[in-house]
Amino acid sequence: PLLAVTTAATVVGGVSTAVAADNPNPNVVVGGDPQGVAVDPDGKHAYVASYADNALRVIDTSSQRVVGSIHVGANPLGVAVDPDSRHAFVTNFSENSVSVIDTASGKLIKNVPVGQNPASVTVFPRDHYAFVTNSYGNTLSVINSKDLKVVGVVPVGVHPDGVAIDPRGQFAYVANSGSNTVSVIDIKTQ
Repeated sequence: PLLAVTTAATVVGGVSTAVAADNPNPNVVVGGDPQGVAVDPDGKHAYVASYADNALRVIDTSSQRVVGSIHVGANPLGVAVDPDSRHAFVTNFSENSVSVIDTASGKLIKNVPVGQNPASVTVFPRDHYAFVTNSYGNTLSVINSKDLKVVGVVPVGVHPDGVAIDPRGQFAYVANSGSNTVSVIDIKTQ
């Protein structure tokens, strides 16, 4: 059998003509070019970065409806929720900052300046540090979630796009799309 492949370009402010396979799953319309998504530890809310609208959408997971929209910085991309649900961290790609949201009140607490073009974020499970990849800065910023200040900057490979922490909390793994590498960071020694 011969497979047909259709490719469509997405234009900023436009609508993609790409066609997906039939999707039997429920969809929640959030608008604004959704990018990153994170679910809080109790599973009650999903938080979605709305890139084109500079907003963080809040979805109630039981009703599968958008129940809130919080204005954040320019072009939000990545989202992570602190394990104790006190804060959501949102990377603002075009503003070189991370918006910190109080998840209980749904309010913006602070925009924390980080490196150039932050893309993804994850939260260190034990000590509540947010790790942020700075795509064009080739660095990883570390934010203390208690005082909301950058406490460290770690050099990584070219164009870091993704970050994850192993379950033991010993290593951070940073995917570097520009150098086709993964930086392995010993959290305790950095």
